[in-house]
Amino acid sequence: MTEIYLLYSVPLALFAGFGVRWYIVGRDPSVRKKLPLQFAPPKNIRPAEAGTLIDEKADNDDLIGTILDLAIRKNILIHDHGGAFDFELVEDFENDDGVIEFEKQLLRIMFGRDNKRSLETVKIHLLSRLWEIKQKLYKNMQEKGWYTQNPDKIHSRYAQWGGLFFILGIIIIVANTFKFIPSNISLHASMSLISSSIIIYAFAKIMPRRTKQGHEIYEHMIGLHQYLLHPGHSAPTYFTEQKESFEKLLPYAIIFGCLNMWLTHYNKIAKIPPHWYRGSMIDFNEHIEKLVQELA
Repeated sequence: MTEIYLLYSVPLALFAGFGVRWYIVGRDPSVRKKLPLQFAPPKNIRPAEAGTLIDEKADNDDLIGTILDLAIRKNILIHDHGGAFDFELVEDFENDDGVIEFEKQLLRIMFGRDNKRSLETVKIHLLSRLWEIKQKLYKNMQEKGWYTQNPDKIHSRYAQWGGLFFILGIIIIVANTFKFIPSNISLHASMSLISSSIIIYAFAKIMPRRTKQGHEIYEHMIGLHQYLLHPGHSAPTYFTEQKESFEKLLPYAIIFGCLNMWLTHYNKIAKIPPHWYRGSMIDFNEHIEKLVQELA
């Protein structure tokens, strides 16, 4: 019986230990209880950076938002051939100080030495070097001082330990099944190890620590997210009537998962296609959603 209590004390000790560690080194600076609505992103922040700050991981939607943002900023054109898409590079980005290193790497991979590529070709190149692009993004955010450490490395470190505990638990279950070890304690040992792995995985998601500056941007983006969900009811009239304001927030609607809602509002004020989109306004909403889905 004592051995069983000791086994189950392992996940409890891990939970307590990681809880203390999170409070000391993983917890963000103080949080405001009520966050004001924001009608634009902070200055000099990119969609992929905003998306990564929100959930502390670089997702494909963050990269898709960046591609659309680069188009809005006149670096690339999107050609729509009835639902088949091409990307065209229209600006020299290598010497452009307005394009950060992460975005330059993304454009290099998208186009290589070409000026124009089909969606299918772009997808192949992005998929083959996705990890490299995301690492550039993590490094960029750490260099800007938004994280104390690379969040991906913290996730990976905890995931490795969580995976080790989980595998050991499964090995014990298999060994018990084939009678390699005594069954009176093996079930409790495996449950202890698997429970510990779940605890480690749970803390992996919250352990990366944003700096004070990073947390302020995070809070700002939460306020922007609330506006994106209810644009017609939140913003001043002069803002909602500006086509350019809606257009610049399309990438952020992608990373927040509310693109369809935002496009519906955008279509009410936009009568002609935006400068970066070569296609019909009639199919704009449907085809932009299709483009995002195919890139994902």
